[in-house]
Amino acid sequence: MAYPLKPRDQCLYEAHRRTIDIQVTLTGCEGIEFADMRAILARNNYSDALDVEHFDLPTRGISTVRNIPGFFSMILPGEPHLPQIAMSDEQNPSVRKLVVKVPALLVGVVCNS
Repeated sequence: MAYPLKPRDQCLYEAHRRTIDIQVTLTGCEGIEFADMRAILARNNYSDALDVEHFDLPTRGISTVRNIPGFFSMILPGEPHLPQIAMSDEQNPSVRKLVVKVPALLVGVVCNS
């Protein structure tokens, strides 16, 4: 997949319950922010059909990783994350990446959110 990156305040926090996301950056540099589930508020109800729940932006308890080519992030069920963040020093504000969704039950991971 490929898409333009955005300022943090235009991105949307999400979490999944049934899948592990493995996000491998192929080109570009994407910021992915993570938050403590206790520090965020749900924006909508969980969609079982899409396996996603969205959240408001937190103001505390966050950390950000910088995904660059050759690196990946593994996001477990129940881990709120904010993809698509443009890093301020990037010349090309877009990313191309591979996202592999692994069924959590396949590896014995259960999310009770």
